[in-house]
Amino acid sequence: MDPRQFLEQWFYEFAKNRDLIHRKIDHIDEQHHRIYFKTYEQLVVVEPFFGDIGNMLQVLEKEKHYALVCFNTRENFKKLIEHWNSFVEFRFLTLYFVNPFSNQDKKWVVVPSTHSRIADPGSLKTGLKAMFDMVDEFMADDVNRLEA
Repeated sequence: MDPRQFLEQWFYEFAKNRDLIHRKIDHIDEQHHRIYFKTYEQLVVVEPFFGDIGNMLQVLEKEKHYALVCFNTRENFKKLIEHWNSFVEFRFLTLYFVNPFSNQDKKWVVVPSTHSRIADPGSLKTGLKAMFDMVDEFMADDVNRLEA
C-alpha cells in the first residue's frame, strides 16, 4: 500500500477512536482531508517522509488548524529540529510522528507553538528526542510491511 494512503487511513481511525472519549468531532471528510470539530475545522496533511518541508510550510496558512502526520523516522526528526522555528509560527499545528509497527507507543505528538512556550530552549532537542525514542523508529524496510 502507498505510504501516504496508509498513514491517512491510520490517522482517521486514530481520530475516530480518540473521539469515542472526547466527542468533539462533528464529521470527517476523508476525501477533502478535513476533520470538522464542533468549534473548528482541521486540515489533515500527510507527509510520510518530510522531504522539502520548508517549502511545504511556506504554502500553509498560519492561522488554520493542521494535523501534520508523518512516519517516526530519524530524517523526519532531523527536519523537525532544523525547521523548529518555522513550525512554531503555526499556532494550531499538531505534528503526529507515527510507527504502526512499534513495540512501544505507536505515535508521539507535539504542538510546536505550545511546546516552545513551556519548554526550556536549552533542552529542546533533548526533550523532543526523548519523545522520539518513545516510539520505535520507522525504518525503510517497514514500508514493505504496509498492508491494504
